[in-house]
Amino acid sequence: MSINESFQSTCQKQLLVVSPTFICVHLQNQVIYLFTGQCLNLDDIIAVMSRLRTNPVLKKTVLHVAAWASILSISFFLFYSGNNSREIRPLRQDWRLYLHFIITIVSLAGIFYLYSSVLIPRLFKRKKIILFVVVSAFLLVGFVIGMNTYFRFMQAPVAADMMPQGCRGHSPPMNMPVPPSGIMPGAPEFPAGPFPSLPYSVTLFPFIMVLAGSIAYRYIRDDDKKERLLKEGEMNALSAELQFLKSQISPHFLFNVLNNITYLARKSSTLLEPSLIKMSSLLRYMLYDTNEEKVLLDKEIKYLEDYIGLQQLRNQDLMINSYFLNEQEDIRIAPMLLIPFIENAYKHAGSFVDNGSFINIELVGKNSILYFKVSNKYTETEEAQKDNASGIGLVNVQKRLQLLYPEAHELLIKREAGIFTISLRVVLE
Repeated sequence: MSINESFQSTCQKQLLVVSPTFICVHLQNQVIYLFTGQCLNLDDIIAVMSRLRTNPVLKKTVLHVAAWASILSISFFLFYSGNNSREIRPLRQDWRLYLHFIITIVSLAGIFYLYSSVLIPRLFKRKKIILFVVVSAFLLVGFVIGMNTYFRFMQAPVAADMMPQGCRGHSPPMNMPVPPSGIMPGAPEFPAGPFPSLPYSVTLFPFIMVLAGSIAYRYIRDDDKKERLLKEGEMNALSAELQFLKSQISPHFLFNVLNNITYLARKSSTLLEPSLIKMSSLLRYMLYDTNEEKVLLDKEIKYLEDYIGLQQLRNQDLMINSYFLNEQEDIRIAPMLLIPFIENAYKHAGSFVDNGSFINIELVGKNSILYFKVSNKYTETEEAQKDNASGIGLVNVQKRLQLLYPEAHELLIKREAGIFTISLRVVLE
């Protein structure tokens, strides 16, 4: 049975999941089998995969080890599939050949990381091309000499071990023809001569491939890092702008609420105490819940209801119609996103209580979509004066919508027949 068949028969139960991470672990598992003849069990592989998902450094290390392990496995496969002898011993007994492959792969890996971590960033990318070429030439000469020296040292023992079983330790019969090369049948053919050397395809070509691969790897990694830093910078700028916009809302909101409390206090109204209670509820939400990126829509609705209730204590003659319906308990929204629309309605409608002023508020949340509509009565003269007095309101919330829900919201503002209407649709997924 071949090595690959033995591995598959021993570890076939582990091939239940197919993913890039599993393939990496599977390649490592095959190398472990080549070392020890044993396989990792399925629980061990699942444990490793779970750690890879949560540890990027470990994931990167495993991917690199798996890549070199796959190169080692392919080298073994190509060597054994290209050898004509059917009497090659199991791999674990050919320790010299195994050591030869290991040393070669480790040498190439060292050259790869030397280039990708030191020579390319410090010489090649800094335009020190001449120095880079000189260092590369020395490395190439050293690699070729080192591989040939090791090859001369290992050639004879490996060739002897690769002889057919019946020829080991015995002199060939007198009538047995000796091949012209002097090597017994079944052994790999090496260059003849007192000082044999490896062909350039075995030394020069791998070196050039490793050099090209290290350059490509370094440039790809640097481009990925630049893109990641750019995205982080954009996210930081976005977060800072959102925090600034939200910080504008809080003082603006408190200013309006305190105006209501002051109005009730001057009238010595019995409504002052319930107003303070509602105000404390609003402040509690602003202090503790709005620090989160998203809050439950039910909490935002409760916040809007408390604000409407507080306004009704002052403007009891103002006609207010509100309707709130949330069909999804887990739906979330950016905190204090809708309050500027309602504040704007009270700011303009509160001046026309004697003229049949009204405010209609409708909010529906279903299928991860928010439908929100506010309409109020207004006059062109009053609105122009109040818009000049406060430039935060609608401009602020429009910027927040663009930052928080780009391509996921529709905002329509309409002025018609003395009625100001805001319609908003937001996809909250």
